[in-house]
Amino acid sequence: MRSLLCLSILSFLVSPALGQTHRLILREGDEVSPGGPLVASITCTTTNGVGGYGVAVNSGASPSIVSHILTTTVGGLVTPPVLPTLLRSEGLLGALTVTAFEGEFGLSDSGSVAYGITANSGAFTGLDGVALDDTVLADERDSADPPFAGQFWSFNSRIRMTPGGVPYWKAGVANSAGGSTANRAVVFGNPPQKLFAGGDTLPNMPAALDPTPSATLFRYRFSADATHSISQDLLDGATSSTDNVMILDGAGMLVDGALVREGSPVPVAAGGRNGENWGNFQEHFINNAGTYYLLGDTSDPVTTQDHYIFANGQMRIREGEIIDGVLLNGAIDEAHMNGSADLAVTWATTGSVELVLLNRRVIFMEGDLIDLDRNGAPTANYAAIGFGATGGIAVSERINNAMVRVYVAADVNPLGTTTTTDDVDALIEITVCLPDINSSGSVTVQDIFDFLSLYFSGDLAADYNNSFSVTVQDIFDFLAGYFAGCSS
Repeated sequence: MRSLLCLSILSFLVSPALGQTHRLILREGDEVSPGGPLVASITCTTTNGVGGYGVAVNSGASPSIVSHILTTTVGGLVTPPVLPTLLRSEGLLGALTVTAFEGEFGLSDSGSVAYGITANSGAFTGLDGVALDDTVLADERDSADPPFAGQFWSFNSRIRMTPGGVPYWKAGVANSAGGSTANRAVVFGNPPQKLFAGGDTLPNMPAALDPTPSATLFRYRFSADATHSISQDLLDGATSSTDNVMILDGAGMLVDGALVREGSPVPVAAGGRNGENWGNFQEHFINNAGTYYLLGDTSDPVTTQDHYIFANGQMRIREGEIIDGVLLNGAIDEAHMNGSADLAVTWATTGSVELVLLNRRVIFMEGDLIDLDRNGAPTANYAAIGFGATGGIAVSERINNAMVRVYVAADVNPLGTTTTTDDVDALIEITVCLPDINSSGSVTVQDIFDFLSLYFSGDLAADYNNSFSVTVQDIFDFLAGYFAGCSS
């Protein structure tokens, strides 16, 4: 059967195609808009479901920093997407004077943006709000009814948006305008609706959610169609070492029948080790099919193997593994997932060198050279030396089942110096050709041999469709991507 399969595959060939490339999208010192101010820093990036992307930047210097959002005007499919142009800058928004944008924002397929704001209104300054294009959805001191009868917004933070245009964020409510926060909730939509809030006792939970935790958690994700959600919250009355709990589709997340809760055992059937407990939960994602990722670390006494990627009830990648020839030896920083469950992660390796991992492939590392001067080729000593923090990575949807683009906010050292004063903020677009299994830079018949070698050995690197198992469907999906190619 294997020989027949190989002969069938080899009866078709495609010409060499694009492998893995990267280009500079935006850098510190670029104009925010033609003739406008210059980019002073890059804060975060995001994508939508049709190949578009956006980036939040600041211009000026303290105390005159101005926030801006730049987005693509059209999606980028097979051809590279256009460079982003200015969409919004802080200023007047209805009756408010916006003085800053929060770092993260969401971009819909139609080009709408949902974003956090800091604003002034009359005698009130520094109000914490959230907006969708020109509409203020919620603002500090305003009535939070609905969904919270008789209460008022006290904060609105870390807004995101589904590709279909549903905004969602973490909000606080107070019992009086300007009062202290009395409860916290994940809300979504326009007008806002409650997903859950402190005081709610959700299915599978031993207690209610804490309405007044010592710290507010801002980790939650919706699927693209807004039918699924995954989030992290705190249980009321629990100790600080056992209060973190995972919530999946409005109920406590169960793995092997047990609640995924800080301080509780990681089930052996799910890949847990003897005596290993759940620790800090970090990023998490979910798609329309309900496929989810959970990233974090455990109580594994061997601290060089406690960080993990967990998906659909099983440990998938652990710190200490060698992936694509590189030892993972440090903490996960940021991550993002698309609708096909392609997961892009910034992770540390030996010597605290950061890398960008897409599924089980290393696609970018500190020290990689950047074409910072845009002369068409990477330049010696123009090297990436660090990746962005919150919201600093985003991955596009798959293009023809063959290609994805990953956007990473990075620091670049343009002179090869040891000082950080000359570092330059940049947004890098990494185009990854998925059928280029051997990362040779082109798609050739050798990729077929290499894929089949992985497939017949049961290597998870042959899990082309991210089903978390290697099946014959991976062959069909790989071939679809192979014949589609990655020319752009």
